Amino acid sequence: MTFPAQRGCPGCTRDDMEEALFARRGTLWTFTTQAFVPKSPPYIRVETEETFVPYAVGYVEFDGQARVEGRIDVADPSTLRIGMEMETVVVPLVEDIVTYAFRPVEEGSG
Repeated sequence: MTFPAQRGCPGCTRDDMEEALFARRGTLWTFTTQAFVPKSPPYIRVETEETFVPYAVGYVEFDGQARVEGRIDVADPSTLRIGMEMETVVVPLVEDIVTYAFRPVEEGSG
């Protein structure tokens, strides 16, 4: 299983991957904060040492499917709690490129 989807197996020579849809919502399994600018390569570097703002990154567990690592789109990481419900969202990465992230589900957004 790979996420995001890929045409071939990244760890083998098979090319018969099948697409499977994930649930949009999952549970925050664990998280931490990224307190330094990621190295480039392999990451697209959009921040400088002067403009960088720490952010949360973690694993969201999609029941019966997988745990997926990603950035958590929240202004204040201190509001995060393991076990809280998260949803997958699309966020801008750099000009003309978007990526996925996770965001806490607001109470009552059922």
